[in-house]
Amino acid sequence: MDEYTLDSAYQSDDIVAKVIDKPAHEMTREGFKVVSESNADVTFDFENFLEEYKIDEKIEQSIKWMRLYGGGAILIGARDGKKLDEPLEFTRIRGIDFFQVFHRYELKPWASEIDYEVSSKNFYKPQFYQLNFTNSNISSNSKTIQDGMVKIHHSRIIRFEGIQLNRKYMSYVDYWGDSVISRMFQVLQNFSTAHNSVASIVADYNQMVFKMSKLADIVAQGKQNQIIERFQLLNMKASAISAAIISDNEEIENKTKNVTGLDGVLQKINDRLLMATDMPHDILFGDAAGGLGSTGESERRVWANQVKSLQESQLRDPINQLLKVFFYYKYGKLPEKYSIVFNSIYQPTITETLDSRKKQAEIDQIYYNIGVMGELEIRTNRFQEHGFEHETKIESGDQFSESSDTENDLEE
Repeated sequence: MDEYTLDSAYQSDDIVAKVIDKPAHEMTREGFKVVSESNADVTFDFENFLEEYKIDEKIEQSIKWMRLYGGGAILIGARDGKKLDEPLEFTRIRGIDFFQVFHRYELKPWASEIDYEVSSKNFYKPQFYQLNFTNSNISSNSKTIQDGMVKIHHSRIIRFEGIQLNRKYMSYVDYWGDSVISRMFQVLQNFSTAHNSVASIVADYNQMVFKMSKLADIVAQGKQNQIIERFQLLNMKASAISAAIISDNEEIENKTKNVTGLDGVLQKINDRLLMATDMPHDILFGDAAGGLGSTGESERRVWANQVKSLQESQLRDPINQLLKVFFYYKYGKLPEKYSIVFNSIYQPTITETLDSRKKQAEIDQIYYNIGVMGELEIRTNRFQEHGFEHETKIESGDQFSESSDTENDLEE
C-alpha cells in the first residue's frame, strides 16, 4: 500500500485510526523504568531524561508510524563533534539538541548503500539514510539543516520496524517493514461496507406505498405530471395536518423492510475484524462483549499480556539504543548491568493487590522456615525501587541463580 492510500485511510476511517493509535498508546501509557544494581541514581536520572526530551511521546509517535507506514524512527541530535553522515561517537557526547520523529517515507536509503555484512547488527539495512523532508529546520552540531536531502549515518537513527518481510521484498519498502493495515485492508473495507449498507437500509426501512386508480393508463397517455402533482399535494397536506387525504379509489400503505438476521451478519463481520486486528472487543469497540454477567475483565487481562508481548518484541531494542545514548551522555560510560521494567497496563483492584501480597507473604514464610531465604533477602526481593516485586532472586556468592528481569549489556 502506498503512502497516499495509508494517509487517506488513517485520516478518514475511525477504525483504522484506532487500530494504529490504540496499541501505540497502550504500549507507552504506563511507561517503563530502568534499574541498575551498580548505580542507584539511574532510575531517577532516566525519569528526568524522559521528561526533559518528551521521550514517551516520541516513542508513541514512532510506534504509530511503524504501524501505519511500516517504519518509524527517532533521529538522535547528539553533540559529539561529528557530522550527521559520520558514525555517532558515544564517548564524545557532550549534549543533546533534540530527538525528532520521522516515518519511513521521510527517511529513505541513501543511494544503494545497504549493509550486506552478515556479522553486522545493521545487516540488510541502509548504511545511510536521506532525510527528504521539505521545510525542515533542524539544528545539529551548531549547523542548520534546511530544505533538501540530508545524509545521515545509521548509528544516529533509532528504528521502529513494521511487519517483517522476506528479504527479496524489502527493497520495495526501502528496507523497512510493512504496514499492519496491509494484511487487514480487505477486512476493514468489508466492515465499513457492511455498516454503511445497514445505515442505508435503516434510512429506507419504512416505505410508503400509494395506490392510484388507472395508474397505467395515466402513464400511457404521457400524463406523468398529474402523478407528480398528486404526490406533491399529498405530501403538503400530510405535513400540514399530519394526515393524508385521499379519494375513495386510492390507498396508502406503509411497508417495512425485512431485516431479520441482519444483526447476526454484522456480528460475523465484527468478529472477523476482531480476529484481523488481534484486539479485544471492548478495546476496539468501546463496550464489553455480550454475555450474561460479562464485564470485559478477562479481555482486559488478555490485552495486558498482549501489550506486554508487543513491548518486549518491538520496544526493547529501540529503548536499549536510547539508553546507550543516555548512559554515555549522563555518566560517560555504560553500567555493568541494568534492567528495563515495563509497567503493566493492567491495574488490579486494592483487594486483588492485597490478596496477591498475602499469598506472596505466605510463600516467603515457607522459604524462610526451610532456610531458603533470610529476612534481608525477602525484604530486598519484595520491596524494590520500581515497586513491589513477586519474582525472586536467590543470591549465590556474587551471582543470582534465578532472575525474572532481563539484564542487558550494551556493546561499545
